[in-house]
Amino acid sequence: MFTLSGAYTGTFVAMLFGGVIAANWSWAWVFYIPGISALVWVVVWFYLTANSPSTHPTISYEEAKYINDNMDQAISRKQAIPWKDILTALPVWATIVAHFGTDWVVFTLSTELPTFLVKSLGFRVDA
Repeated sequence: MFTLSGAYTGTFVAMLFGGVIAANWSWAWVFYIPGISALVWVVVWFYLTANSPSTHPTISYEEAKYINDNMDQAISRKQAIPWKDILTALPVWATIVAHFGTDWVVFTLSTELPTFLVKSLGFRVDA
């Protein structure tokens, strides 16, 4: 459910504050601030995550063993992926078409709506 929420949240925040930042500092800061935020997030992410449960800094031995044991079982039960069934399934194609349509609307609105609001309705970017 929350897998793609960051992209929409980021777009919302950028649209909300981008004009104010550009008007008060400069257009370059509209890019510097997300870049700096991303670098801070990377540091936090590297601290909180690990390549495996056994190397995680805060996980207990029992929890790491449980995860590793269950991962081994999942890997040993590997099954062939039915690509033909997936690619010929109507629900899959309905999802692809719906996602394409949704993305087209979202990206068109997020790129063209600010221009429309400024030029047609007289909105101010820095307000």
